[in-house]
Amino acid sequence: MYAIKDAISFLQSCRWFQGKHQSLVDIICMDICDLNSDLQLGIYKITLADNSIHHYAIFQHTASGKWSSMDAPHVLNALFGRLFNHDHNCIAMHQGQLIIHRSCDDIHRMGNCYHAMPDTSTNSLIACEHTGQKKWVAKMQRRLIAGASVELEVNQHLQYVGFSQVPHVIGHVSYRSDDGQEYPLMILYDYIEHDGSAWDMIIDCIQKNNRTQCKQHMHVMGEFIAKLHVALSQSGDMGFGKVSTYDVLIGQWQQQWNAQLQRSIACIEKKHAHLKLQKWISDQKNNIIQVFEQAGQSLAYMPYCIRQHGDLHLGQVLGLSGKYTVIDFEGEPLKPYDERVMHYPIYKDIAGMMRSMDYAWYCAHVTKIKDYDAKDQAQWIMTVHSAFLQAYMTTLTAHASDMIGDMSESNRVSILRAYCLDKALYELEYEITNRPDWVEIPWQGIRQLLEGEL
Repeated sequence: MYAIKDAISFLQSCRWFQGKHQSLVDIICMDICDLNSDLQLGIYKITLADNSIHHYAIFQHTASGKWSSMDAPHVLNALFGRLFNHDHNCIAMHQGQLIIHRSCDDIHRMGNCYHAMPDTSTNSLIACEHTGQKKWVAKMQRRLIAGASVELEVNQHLQYVGFSQVPHVIGHVSYRSDDGQEYPLMILYDYIEHDGSAWDMIIDCIQKNNRTQCKQHMHVMGEFIAKLHVALSQSGDMGFGKVSTYDVLIGQWQQQWNAQLQRSIACIEKKHAHLKLQKWISDQKNNIIQVFEQAGQSLAYMPYCIRQHGDLHLGQVLGLSGKYTVIDFEGEPLKPYDERVMHYPIYKDIAGMMRSMDYAWYCAHVTKIKDYDAKDQAQWIMTVHSAFLQAYMTTLTAHASDMIGDMSESNRVSILRAYCLDKALYELEYEITNRPDWVEIPWQGIRQLLEGEL
């Protein structure tokens, strides 16, 4: 077992570790795979103070047992050499197995040049290439969740229905424990050539004060996301297609909103540095609940719901010559599997994109998060939100008008406000845990939403 005090120091430095706001109670190594004579891949079971159990894939040195980052070239060479430079489809571990699924003939020659890309919330990205030739991207889950891969399901469905603006999957790897439980570990994609993400493009427009180009970008984005939702609404395997809204679903969505509110409040209370925020959200709790209750009544008029991207924001969309590609379908990393595979109103994804626009304005304009021009911010947000929503609704109406039905504008706004508020509460929990200096961004968003803005 890795020493608790050493584990805390290592994990607190890793963005993909989702238990930073809690104490570690226990760490048990479930399984080990020898990558070479010097390095191993360990599957660890970590118990937190709330008695929740989480599984993580962590590299370690064979002789010392010391945990290792995967940034070092020798770690990546060992990992990919063990997984892909042979024709095997199964690698025996001390207890379970690594299962390799291939959909590309030359996946056993993944490359001879690897480098780690910036870590995201629950995974590590690795760029792979044969020098001067074909390139791939490997996305390795660091927090392992038993069951099917949400990202793989959505990606395969979109390709099945002919939506081509997603990365092409060339293989995936899972860990199978000795009791037969399967944990998605890695997905491999063809590399997407791009000029940058939509986030980069919008930040550039804001910094240049080019509102016309911002509007054009968000108009095209609205059309693109509407077409994505049309593809997600088409029938296929794995439970895709439209589902009629019914009372049980509405109740579950409302429970999720209220549960997120409780999680955010609990997270704030654990961080004693945010006393002002703690008092404010306690005072506003009933107002937040009222927004959710009003939206619950409006949901009765929502004709259909669909599977979602689940964590849609500007950084999840790559652009090249005016054409977009959407990536990363794993959903919100803090949410459980069952919530990430549910059907939702279209407004859940829309809210994610709109909240991302708010973040873009802050990041482009503000050196210190608390110093901002509220009037300028409100005008810019209204401009880009309107451009995005108008293009989205026009496109969805043209291709799948039954998805909108005959809902009134007030009902649409009520549902969208609730999902924007839910997303801002999620962001609040995330920022307190991972980036406390950014707490002002979702806090300001919550204030504006409660004041009636969108």
